[in-house]
Amino acid sequence: MDENLTEETSEKDDLTEVSEIKEADAKEAETVEGKSKIGRRVTLAQKAEDLRTSGYTLLIVGSIGAIAIILWIVGVIPIRMAVPMKYIAMSVMGLLFAVFIVCGIKALKDAKTTAGEAVRENEKSEEIINWFLGEYDKETIDAVFDSRIDDNLLYFERTDLMREKIMERFLELDEALLSDIIERLYTKLYG
Repeated sequence: MDENLTEETSEKDDLTEVSEIKEADAKEAETVEGKSKIGRRVTLAQKAEDLRTSGYTLLIVGSIGAIAIILWIVGVIPIRMAVPMKYIAMSVMGLLFAVFIVCGIKALKDAKTTAGEAVRENEKSEEIINWFLGEYDKETIDAVFDSRIDDNLLYFERTDLMREKIMERFLELDEALLSDIIERLYTKLYG
């Protein structure tokens, strides 16, 4: 009977150990995934494209709405309403479509400005990446670390070293841009 109790206790301990290992692995995976998500950001080029798309959409909707209001005023589109309500509806809808057109124009101007900034940001990123790859390679980076470090922790150690070396050379970098550059560098060096 004591043997059965000992076996059951041993099995429970094994299951508890396996469960704890799985929980630790899951937490570590969440940390790595969270770190990767922090590095991902909307680039200025993507933002410029979003602004351009929004601008064109607002312009098209505003223009179609304005044309519909004009056709309603002229009588081509017959909508029967009491006269005061008709003028109120026309005024409100006309104002709404005018706002759409103005916002569309502003979005297109902002898209043009943001596209210029995106080009400068991309040039800066390429400059930093080329400099880093010219100065450091995979072996140089890994030579700094103890070979007994776990692969998951090694990712963080490598990226921290990259961040440190880049910050020594390029002092005033946006944190999101720096994270994006480090992710690109890590992919180039370690796949």
